Amino acid sequence: MTMVTSFSIKKHFEAPLEMVFELLSDLEHAEENIRGIEKLELLAPGPVGAGSRFRETRMMFGTASTEEMDVTAFDPPHGYTVECESCGAQCRADYHLVSDIAGTHVRLDFIVRPISLLAKLVSPFSRLMLRPMKKMMEADLDDLKAIAETRRNNLRSILRGRHQIRSVPGIEQQSARVRRTGAKRSTAKKPGSAIN
Repeated sequence: MTMVTSFSIKKHFEAPLEMVFELLSDLEHAEENIRGIEKLELLAPGPVGAGSRFRETRMMFGTASTEEMDVTAFDPPHGYTVECESCGAQCRADYHLVSDIAGTHVRLDFIVRPISLLAKLVSPFSRLMLRPMKKMMEADLDDLKAIAETRRNNLRSILRGRHQIRSVPGIEQQSARVRRTGAKRSTAKKPGSAIN
């Protein structure tokens, strides 16, 4: 019997669903956005989607560890799946996003399934290895949560500023006068412009 080990992480992002999905699936800038990633290289040009491949390098237990990963499912803005084979085991990370009135619920389901004989033999000890991995992936989500909520706050500030400008007494009337004056100037005949 194959022993499958897994864990789930749940986070709530106070940011819109589309904004959160765009950030989570932004592999091109993952190296900048996630402190735990040393390097991330896209292995094929074009937008990220099902079939995309990338090479990710992290520091694991004091040593640089590089894995090639595949995006095997992509359902914007509701989630996506990343899979890879590492140390004789198949690893799968499913990201699920659900919106609510206050933002977006994010759930990450991570599953490890041993496929080689050696991996199957040591699978009882793999649960110990999952603990630091879960902590690492929680830190990844915390980094992305901070960025998403900062972007949401910045967007609110911009929209609030625009609303305050429109609300200043006389601004709308002044803008209307400027538009009318500009329209009159544009329709006025220039000297010598009459057709003979």
